[in-house]
Amino acid sequence: MCYLEETIEELEKQIDQPLSPYRKEVKLLDGIPGVNKAAAATFIAGMDVNLTVFKG
Repeated sequence: MCYLEETIEELEKQIDQPLSPYRKEVKLLDGIPGVNKAAAATFIAGMDVNLTVFKG
């Protein structure tokens, strides 16, 4: 594995760690056409991780 691939893999691990409590939300967002895991992480971060507004 080259240096850049290793660096990307390490960064993805660092992004995944704080998202672990929100796996369900990431999976649901990822299911929307045009939204990938990176976009889901951005949405969650942009909402300041306050997802209580979506609970019914």
